[in-house]
This record gives sequence, structure tokens and C-alpha cells, in this order.
Amino acid sequence: MNKFTCIVLVSAVLVALQAQTPVFENGLFINDNSTPIDVGLYSAPHTYDWDGNGTNDLLVGQLDLGKIRFYSNIGTNGNPVFNGYSFVRADAGDISLPVG
Repeated sequence: MNKFTCIVLVSAVLVALQAQTPVFENGLFINDNSTPIDVGLYSAPHTYDWDGNGTNDLLVGQLDLGKIRFYSNIGTNGNPVFNGYSFVRADAGDISLPVG
């Protein structure tokens, strides 16, 4: 392989790598009563109209306790507002999933 071929090959690889480099946008914090929601590591958020009032609520699984937080959306789907949470419950107890 001559020097020119090697340069062209390296250039082609660099162009290919740059084309596949992911681009991330700035994140967005979701607030609960003007404070960013933080459930610890490895949160698993999901939106769903849990309480049936026509707005998407926020359900967030948390790793440290294995529980699911429910944030009722008291705003609109276009401008959600959350003010406190409760744990998702069944049979008078908090649902707890195995951790790990």
C-alpha cells in the first residue's frame, strides 16, 4: 500500500466515523413544585394518564427502593405541572420491585 492510498483510506475512515457520531441536545429537567425531580440513579420515567383526568401523569421507577413514584399532572399535556408525589400502591401497600 503506497502512502497516498493509506492517506485516502484513513481520511475515509475519519469521515465515516464523524458521520456516525451521535449528537445530543441539552437535557430538560422536569420540575415538581419548581424543584427538579431526582429519584436517584437509573430512573425509568413514563407518561400515562394514570388518574383518568385527561392529562398525562408522570410515573417514575426508582432503583434504590424499587418503588414507583406517581406525579399527578395538575396542568395540561402541553404545559404539565407536578406538585408532590405518592408511591403506586396495591392492597394497601407500596408496590416494590426487586432491585438489581
